[in-house]
Amino acid sequence: MPWASSATQETVGFLQKTIELSKTAHAYLFVGPATAGTMALAKEFSQALFCQSEDAPCHECRHCTNIGKNLHPDLLIIEPGSTGFIGIDRIRRLIGDVSNEQIKELEKRDEDIPPRYYAMTSPLEADKKIIIIHGVEAMLGDTRDILLKILEEPPSKVTFILTTEDESVLNGTLGSRCQILRVKPIAFDQVESSLIKNGVDQELASHLSAITGGHIQKALDYAANPSLLNNMYSDYMFMPNMLFIPIFERIQLAEETAQNYRGAKALVLASMDTWMLFWRDAIISSNEVNIDAPMTVKSELMTRDELKKMGIAVVEATSAIRAIQKAQLALQSNGNARLIIEDLYMNLPLRIQ
Repeated sequence: MPWASSATQETVGFLQKTIELSKTAHAYLFVGPATAGTMALAKEFSQALFCQSEDAPCHECRHCTNIGKNLHPDLLIIEPGSTGFIGIDRIRRLIGDVSNEQIKELEKRDEDIPPRYYAMTSPLEADKKIIIIHGVEAMLGDTRDILLKILEEPPSKVTFILTTEDESVLNGTLGSRCQILRVKPIAFDQVESSLIKNGVDQELASHLSAITGGHIQKALDYAANPSLLNNMYSDYMFMPNMLFIPIFERIQLAEETAQNYRGAKALVLASMDTWMLFWRDAIISSNEVNIDAPMTVKSELMTRDELKKMGIAVVEATSAIRAIQKAQLALQSNGNARLIIEDLYMNLPLRIQ
């Protein structure tokens, strides 16, 4: 069956050939921007490795469906936790164990805890295990060193699939221990087509491909979990509401956001990405620009005319985007969350009713 991934035929063909010739590497590194769909490709490659069909992946067998639902016992996915990083203890658990105190700390940060000795134990259903580490640039130096030691003496029945957006990862020793594949960004129409292949309604597929900027995995996540999409809409509408929130209320609101950030850093940073989409829509809807491009949200939430009536100048919108980007960088540099977010809220446009 054709691969649902929107990766180029050259990339898919290479991966298929390694399976057909039984020449799969012990570790792969998929390099590409967020819109390239490296995670979606990693999961479909995993399906192809486990699938027993002659035309793998079939997307219908137990292996394929369980991987698609993240339920396969022989597939482990490690992604950045709420801190935005992949902690060293999560990698240590692959080949050993960590203390109860360290496990409690992982739980406190709401990070998935791999089963202990996961890479060293036998597979349960397939003939091997697969470990996907999505975003290896989110590993600090010591964490990469632990992973490097594992890859230098790889367990015999484990295939590692690493992904990164950061080309500089290739300059280190980590890149030399992997089969490197560069994955190109995906065009919007390819994302839409891939979503439809995955059973998404055409109208929703078109909408998701546009609002995610061609980010196939994010689009798939929104399609599979409507609550995520509703949360994104809620984050988006926070910005037009912010226009009419007076300064003194913004100070209190900044404290609430800072508290949320301390408990779920990745979620707040993702919300900030969505806030920028509102200001982007304000720019394309402005009388100064009036670009014929799709709005981020559906018309039931906000139409182009409604946004245009807010009278947001392009200079206001671009200033807001810069302020949000500045706040994101400061937060990721471990600055004082309350002061950073308070400064951001003070610098967002204000309309006095």
